[in-house]
Amino acid sequence: MYVLNAGPSIWSALHVIGTVFDTAHTDNGIAHDVQTVNLAPSQGGWVEFTLDEEGGYPFVTHAFGDAVKGAIGVLQTKNAPKAAGHDMGPAHGKPHHDPAHATADVKLTLGDMYIKADKTSVKAGKVNISVINEGATMHAVALAPVPVKADGGMLDERQLLGKGKELMGGNSEVITVDLEPGKYELVCFLPGHYAAGQKLAFTVT
Repeated sequence: MYVLNAGPSIWSALHVIGTVFDTAHTDNGIAHDVQTVNLAPSQGGWVEFTLDEEGGYPFVTHAFGDAVKGAIGVLQTKNAPKAAGHDMGPAHGKPHHDPAHATADVKLTLGDMYIKADKTSVKAGKVNISVINEGATMHAVALAPVPVKADGGMLDERQLLGKGKELMGGNSEVITVDLEPGKYELVCFLPGHYAAGQKLAFTVT
């Protein structure tokens, strides 16, 4: 992939979610096994990497003010599934399940880069949320009251409720949170994922 930061004054950083650059070639030389390439205004370069699985691989700039405005793309492999969201498919092996998931109030699925739920409205009080990461990259879920505070696309973590674990692909958990009536968003709080669109409107009555 060849990339140019046209600027004219903002630094940028290229990141392809779901892979690591084997080599990155810039004015600063050649780097190996890196996840992000920093580019000054008017600076360019190229990166070499492998897409190990079929599916969609989002790429973003870590200047999240630009990412929020649409500086996001997706590399789609030839035989990628035609599903909603940018899903790289289940990670190696099937997601882990336990009995608590069957009785959860809300069943949530994380992928690259989306959040899906079997319901988006619940009654106030203690809510059990089943979370399964079926993506190929790490994700982590929480709730944030609306309006969500996201300066430059970065979430203010002081607002997060029911913050879950950072789940590798194929892993799962059940989180319990005491919610008051209002409007919320289910969000992935890992850096860049909210700005890339990994969020879902959620209502508590």
